[in-house]
Amino acid sequence: MELYQALIQFRDSDLSPIFVKEADEDRVVTIEKVSQTYRGKSKVKLNFTQEEFESIYFNDDEYNNAKNTFNACQSNYGTLFVDDYWGDEEMKEGYILHHFNEENLELFRSIIRMVNPGLSDFDLGNPEEIGRFFYDKFQDYASDIGYEYTHRYDDALKTGCVNYVQNKMCGELTNYGFIEKECGEIYLTTLDTLIFYWDQTKTPHDGSILDMFKNFVQQNGLEIDEDLYDDYYSYYDNENFDDGGFQREVNRILERLKDRVLEDFEEGHLIEYQKLYDLVKKSGVRIKQWSKFPKEKGFGKELPSMFKIDDFSDGKIIVDYSKTGNFGSNNIQTMSMNFEDFKNFLYHPELF
Repeated sequence: MELYQALIQFRDSDLSPIFVKEADEDRVVTIEKVSQTYRGKSKVKLNFTQEEFESIYFNDDEYNNAKNTFNACQSNYGTLFVDDYWGDEEMKEGYILHHFNEENLELFRSIIRMVNPGLSDFDLGNPEEIGRFFYDKFQDYASDIGYEYTHRYDDALKTGCVNYVQNKMCGELTNYGFIEKECGEIYLTTLDTLIFYWDQTKTPHDGSILDMFKNFVQQNGLEIDEDLYDDYYSYYDNENFDDGGFQREVNRILERLKDRVLEDFEEGHLIEYQKLYDLVKKSGVRIKQWSKFPKEKGFGKELPSMFKIDDFSDGKIIVDYSKTGNFGSNNIQTMSMNFEDFKNFLYHPELF
């Protein structure tokens, strides 16, 4: 016997609830409590699987964008919203550095300090220069970090998409005489309510309970047919990002890179590099940043001239100097000096 007929006969007779259960091939409908006064008021329990409940909100068109995107969001295969090229671009722009924890950020700076001390004091508020340098110099390592970030970011977006769709489904049926016990799984209603909607939706009597709910959702404008790919950035939530896994992988990649850099450096050269960097830093001068001279150089007056520490090479400080403070290429002189000469350069006007 078909389910619809079983519901009618149960209401109009003294048949056992098992009669309804056996007629339901989907095993969704159960008569929870039989009303002794009028069987139409009997309590009905609807128990859906997640797949069944989701299926009633999407049409069966194989080209349905919403359905296909939602299914892809529940898959662990590959990325959906962003790809590895996107990850490389994020590394070039330095954006991913914002997601390094303190340990990894310091490890990253220590590597930059060895290969380009002038960039090691980079500002996370303006990371493009350091991002581009790191990508150009260590592309394989930068791409590996970009890959780890991309796949975890995409997983977070997919989780957010699933949550978004499921939240749209939750609570929808409560406006139509269904009590939601567990969203997408368990609902309570009365026998009369179930029969009423079966008739109202004009679902064939030989159809299933899932057919009836598909018609119900469609006819009441509850179907999910929006473009779930549009504005996908809104799905992101930090709580869905595997930060622990990301930090571990970044640490592993950076440690591997640091070992390689150390192998390429002669020990004495590295020590000299670090010594110069520390001396300059203690002097209060910002590296890779145009600065005014101390007033001592102008006998207590501020001079228009400016300087910038550009790099360190062979135990010398590489300095760009503009006498007029104009940064046009014809106005900049590049000089190389040891630290003692650099201090004289800063404070003693008679030497320059």
